[in-house]
Amino acid sequence: MSNLTVDLFGGMGSRPVPEEEMEEKLRRRLHDLAAEIVSGLNEHAPANSQELLSAFVSELFLSATKQAIQEERRKKQAEGIAKARAKGVSFGRKSKPLPDNFEEARQLWLSRELKLKDAAKLCGMPETTFYDAVRRMGDPTSICHRKPLPANFEESRLLWRSHKLKMKEAAERCGMAASTFYDAVRRVESAEVRD
Repeated sequence: MSNLTVDLFGGMGSRPVPEEEMEEKLRRRLHDLAAEIVSGLNEHAPANSQELLSAFVSELFLSATKQAIQEERRKKQAEGIAKARAKGVSFGRKSKPLPDNFEEARQLWLSRELKLKDAAKLCGMPETTFYDAVRRMGDPTSICHRKPLPANFEESRLLWRSHKLKMKEAAERCGMAASTFYDAVRRVESAEVRD
């Protein structure tokens, strides 16, 4: 908690505030709040101000205690989950066994002999379940089924980047929607940066 953004107490704006400065501002704000509460109680209910103040302090203490207990419970729960995972305990719903013909359908889909919808139907599974099962079994990059880019894509991309064509025109030259063209440009350019 080295730098915090504070806008809640005292209108400090959204600049990062060092912890020491924040603590000091919080102390002053809490002191001011306490003075406001006491004067408000004395002003509006002078007869029972001590009783109301006592009830307020009790409620404040109970809230702080409840929060500390919840934080401790969350910490212990996280530790318990980490220990259980380390022992190999799995959480969540048990997955159903894959159908006998799943591997065959998977291979047909990966080799692009079947569409996703048809491969899933062959197994009697919803498309998303089939896709998730395939993804869990192998490298996710090997199941990317994007269409190959058109032959004139690179030329259109360069014309668009040099501002000789608008994006819509470049996309139309490639027979693509503008958003698809833009996504392809981003994909190609990010791959160039990685290389």
